[in-house]
Amino acid sequence: MVVSINQNIPALQVSRSLNAAGNALSRSFERLASGQRINRASDDAAGLAIADSLKTRSRLYGMANRNINDGLSALNIASSTLSEQTSILQRLNELAEQAANGTYSSTQRQSANQEYQALVKEFGRLGDTSTFNGIALLKAGAGSNGSAIQLHTGIDGSSRSGLAVSTANTGTLSGNIYASTLFGTGTALSPNAAYATFDDLSASANGQLMRAQVTDSGGTTRDIVLALNWDANTSTYKLQIYAKNTDIGPPGTEVGYPGNEVTVTSANGYTQLTEISIAVNANGEATTSAVSADLAFSPSYLAARLTLDLSGARLLRSSDPAAMSVVAGNISNTTAIEFSGLETRQEALSSISTVQNRLRDLATIQGQFGAAQSRLQSILAVSEVSRENSLAAESRIRDVDVADETARLTASSIRQQTATQILGLANNQTRLALSLLSI
Repeated sequence: MVVSINQNIPALQVSRSLNAAGNALSRSFERLASGQRINRASDDAAGLAIADSLKTRSRLYGMANRNINDGLSALNIASSTLSEQTSILQRLNELAEQAANGTYSSTQRQSANQEYQALVKEFGRLGDTSTFNGIALLKAGAGSNGSAIQLHTGIDGSSRSGLAVSTANTGTLSGNIYASTLFGTGTALSPNAAYATFDDLSASANGQLMRAQVTDSGGTTRDIVLALNWDANTSTYKLQIYAKNTDIGPPGTEVGYPGNEVTVTSANGYTQLTEISIAVNANGEATTSAVSADLAFSPSYLAARLTLDLSGARLLRSSDPAAMSVVAGNISNTTAIEFSGLETRQEALSSISTVQNRLRDLATIQGQFGAAQSRLQSILAVSEVSRENSLAAESRIRDVDVADETARLTASSIRQQTATQILGLANNQTRLALSLLSI
């Protein structure tokens, strides 16, 4: 080694090693303090890109899990409501079975009918108020309500990440028809047809029915059923009006107005009272401001008049919302069981069939909701595992291995201390030149 006083190469070499040990020690301090192996892109650029991608996936899986749980909560509410509606129908069936027995007087049947009608109203109220976050769960397709809840259960925008959970309309299945379903291209009912049950009438009209109420000359409010269908042959809407046979008259009775008589064919069921044609122009606007129909009911064939205000109405077959609010102003919702009752033994017998049909309908809906719940639970289980594994993979890349980093910290600390000691010795090497000069 050359003895020199201008350069102390050994000291410079030791200083470089000391700086390296200090930098390694600083990185270890930073990693242990932050808990992350990658604190900046220069630490591991490729690893950082992969870790960020895994972090994004894990967060998306977390949100997907929340979506799925929200969907399960909504279905739980609907299922609970359906269970209660089923209990109501079972009680209605009991009451109808009791009233069908010939040992009861009309006064006793009236007492049973009061409970029956109260439960009918509660059945409809439960269906109308079963909501989740403002979304109606049991009014599918009615008004602005969709027929399904679109859940996003995946982490991308593909169709496979979406799941449509079909909701239900216990109103429709029980005869609850809303304004939005009044307009359409359903099959026109047969002229002067009679139907044995409300279900038969609803099926023939493709469910496009609504309820109206009129007050007869005796002050009694009567329920009637309206069916509105488009007649392409005459470019008119046919408004057909039906009433319960028990409100019209006994079998064989001919009732009505000259040229519009109706003959009742059976003790139960529904018979068409009359039909009104509503003409529209090319824009779908009604060409008359109002339409009226004269009706008659038993006993003593009390008269009533139904009038619908059509001023400004547009009867478009595209279900124009503006038209519905005008035409449906005095038309209310109804359920098929609202058209049933226990006033007479024949009514009670008919009600048994109606209620049992509704029980079968609700059982089918419950099964559909149960299947959707099972599917969502399976999706949730897989999604939770996917989130856990994405987090684990990210952790292996981004997070610091404390045991390994502690060992590095100890080694760097020892190297730093050793280099410090050696640097002191290296700095003493220049004194050798002074020793030579003193000879």
